[in-house]
This record gives sequence, C-alpha cells and structure tokens, in this order.
Amino acid sequence: MHPLIYQDDVLRQVFGQLADELDEEIVKPRIAGLRGTMRNAALTCHSFHEPALDALWRTLDSLYPLFNLIPSLRTVKGRLIIDRTLADNDLQRYRLHSCRVRKLRYESSWRNPNRILPISYTRLFRSLGAPLVPSLQVLDWKAHDFGLQLPTLITPTLVDVDIGLQEPGPWDNDDSEDEHLSFENSMARTEALETFLYNLVCAVPNLQSLALRDSMLIGASLESVYGFMHLKSLTIYCYESSDSPPLTTICYQDLVMFSKMTDLTYLDINVSSIDVPEGTDNLTFPSLRDLKLLAPPSKAACLLTLLHSSPLRTISVGLIPGDETDHYQSLFHGLAIPDLVELSLDIQFEPDDIETDIVLEAHSLLPPLLQCRKLQKVNIVLVEDEMPPIRIDDDDLLLMAQAWPCLTDLCLLYNIDSSKMPTIRGLGVFATHCPHLLALDIKVDPNIPFPDPDELPISEHTLQNLDLDGPKPKDLVEVAQWIYTLFPSLESGPSASKTWSEVTSIVEAFHAMELVYERRSAWQTSGS
Repeated sequence: MHPLIYQDDVLRQVFGQLADELDEEIVKPRIAGLRGTMRNAALTCHSFHEPALDALWRTLDSLYPLFNLIPSLRTVKGRLIIDRTLADNDLQRYRLHSCRVRKLRYESSWRNPNRILPISYTRLFRSLGAPLVPSLQVLDWKAHDFGLQLPTLITPTLVDVDIGLQEPGPWDNDDSEDEHLSFENSMARTEALETFLYNLVCAVPNLQSLALRDSMLIGASLESVYGFMHLKSLTIYCYESSDSPPLTTICYQDLVMFSKMTDLTYLDINVSSIDVPEGTDNLTFPSLRDLKLLAPPSKAACLLTLLHSSPLRTISVGLIPGDETDHYQSLFHGLAIPDLVELSLDIQFEPDDIETDIVLEAHSLLPPLLQCRKLQKVNIVLVEDEMPPIRIDDDDLLLMAQAWPCLTDLCLLYNIDSSKMPTIRGLGVFATHCPHLLALDIKVDPNIPFPDPDELPISEHTLQNLDLDGPKPKDLVEVAQWIYTLFPSLESGPSASKTWSEVTSIVEAFHAMELVYERRSAWQTSGS
C-alpha cells in the first residue's frame, strides 16, 4: 500500500474535505451518497477507520442516529422514548460516537416532527452525567416546541448557537404521561429561555456567535446575554405570527449593555418598539461593522443617529409599518455614515398605514447619502402598492454616480411617478463615473429617441448584469441600441417581462453580429 495511507494527518484532511462538502450540500440524494462514501471508507481498512468515522459523524441534522445506538429503546407513537434506567453497557457505543459530533443543525416542522420525545433527552443527560454531545461546537436548533432539550446540549466547546423556537405543532398533542411533563406544566416559556441563557453564559462565557429567534423571545429578559462579553455576532429577532409585524424584547438598556461587547462586529436586531430617552448620548460599539435593523423609519433613524460614532461599514434596514411618510427624510439622514460601504433598504411588510397621496422627492432624500463616497453596494427597494412614489430624474442619477465612484452593485427600485423619472439615456452617467459597476437594477423610461451616429456616447464600460423595468418599450430595437452602446460588455440583460426579454435578445444579436464583423475584418486584412 502507498505510504500516505498510513499518514493520519493526510487522511484527516481528505475526509475533512468530504465532511466540508457534506456541510454545504442540500440535495438529499447527494447527502446520502457522501455519507455512504464515508461509511464504506471506514470499513475499507484500519487506517481509514477513525478519520472516516470522524468525518461521518461531524455534522448531524438530528440526534436520532445517536439515540439509535442505545439498545432496547421503545417507540411511542413513532417517537423514541427512554423509559428505563440505562447502564454503562447501554451507553458504550453512544459515548464512542457522540464525541465525534461537532455540528448539530436540527429543524422540525409539521412535515418533519421531532422523532425523540423531549423527556428522553433529560433522562439520557442524567444517565450520562454530561452533555449529550460533549464536543459540540455549532448548535443550530429550529423547532416547534418549548426547548426542553436545549439545556442537555450545553457544553463548554460551543462556539456558535442559533436557536429558534415556535409554538408546538399538532404532533405535540400527546396524551402520554411523559408528554404531560412538557414545558407548559413545569415553568413559563419565558423562564425556559432565561434559564437556558443563564446556563449557557455560565458554561460558555466565551461564546462567539448567538442568535435567538421567533416567538420564544416574547416577554423574555435578555439580561443573561450581557454576560457574553466576547460575542462577535449577535442576532435577536422575534415575531408572534406570520400575519403580524415582529415583536421585540430589545430596549435601550439592552443596547447600552451590548455596546460594551468590545469584540461585537455583527448585530441583527428588531427595534420596532424601542424607546430612546431624550437627550441620550451617542452609543459607540467599538468593533461593530455590520448592522441589520428591522423597524419603522422613525425608530431606525433614531437608532442610526445614535450609532454614528461606531465604525459601521454595512447597514441593512428592513422597514415595517408604524410611521407617516415624513420620517423617510430623517431615515436617510440617519444612514449618512461617511465610511459606509454597503447599504440595503427595503420593505419587509405591507405598509398599510402609509399615506398614498404623498410623493417623495429624491432631491430631498438623497443629499445625506451623497456624503458616503465609499459606497460600493446600494440596494434600495421601496416597491409596495401603498408605498408613496419617488420622483427622480437624470440629474439625480448624475449626483449619485459622481458621489459613489466605487459602486459595484446598484439596485434602485421604487414606485415611479410618471411625471418625473430617469431615462435610459441617463444611465450613461454610470458608464462615465462608475468604472467598477458590475450590476445595475433600476426603473427607467426607455422611450428616448436614439441619437444620430455622431452624437453617440463612446463607452467601454464592463457592466455585466443589467435589469431594467418601467414603462413598456415602444421601439425594441432603439432600446437595445441604447443598452448595447452604453454597456458593450453586458452578459445578462433585462428580463422583467416578455418585452424586456425581447430587448435582451436583440442586444445578444448585436453582439453576435459584432463577432461576425470582427472575423470578416480579420479575414479581409489577412487576404490583402
């Protein structure tokens, strides 16, 4: 045999690569194939055995395979239950393989209910006298239950925890005695979360990433989160139902305490009901680079203004109902952070309460953002039936192009005002002032006469993706000429409708004819 077969470090790299592929794979047949490969490799020879098994068990989407290693488990209504005292002999295989697991990514739904009764986790925990997965590093748990299992999974090796709990589904209506030991009868839901967080911060004070989601957060205190002083990423997002806007547990005092996390670089929070005291000083998050907010415009504007002294580079704001339209101007002022590199602003819920007879003017909204000269990616999507239209023209496009020379991606979608909107000719300012622009998605008036040849702008811009929307093009060839002239290197053209797709086909025909012309010119030159 080749000597490399006996090199444990080499084999672990090889099987580790297979495990990496398994982590990224989402197609079930492919997942089964990769697992089969690692299982067969473990049976091939002695030197493969341990590295292959470590790779096979590294990532699980359920603890069901581990529980199946325990002999003589009983099934009640299709779910595993531990209904007897477990001896050391019963746990030998479980202990052997549970220490190999590094990532647990579990998700239950009405189609995929938990196949293990919650009480079984606690009974196994007592039998082991230790966490169920002692070397776990990543815990991603999304379930329709009360999280009775979560304390049994807390272990000092955890680095990344992402928890999302919703109300139990119909499969949890169980008449058995064990089901009556459910969380509803032992303590309040909020106490469950607070207890879990308290245990987590005691066992893993150096946790790097924490995400708490869904209805488990309603009414819960987040004081235990303050203890994670070394967090790099924090997400707190909750909602009551899919038919209502998200609720939040975030208060101003929470933000003050979070700002003391000196290593925090990413913060994703819902601040839709936060109240900031008047006369409040700015909050400085010393390492915060990436901020994601969910809020009405007024709340987002207030919070962003407080954070102007933080070193933010990326801001994403999801807007929800709760304000009148005049708060948009203060929102754009709040977004004006000079070192900003990426900006995203969009509607997350249908804004029923926004007045529809108001028109927003780009020339009053945009000036604060024009100070952000380092912007590379801008995504502004304010398209909803009841969202007020925005009046914008070619002069506004020119100001943006001149202010943002580093742009690589621009998406500007909004409800148009037919009396004032940019034209397809106006897109030429991006070809002139934004040499790095690769993707452009915007609404324009395409029905602008194509100029005479001696008036044509000369462009060698390398824009790759262009998506246009707006009034229906009247002359498809003329619109295609504009696109071909302004952006000659285009790889993907407009496809918002059948008409725009036809325009793209004409542009592609122009490119094909250009190749034919080049070949003909080369042939004529060589012939002469």
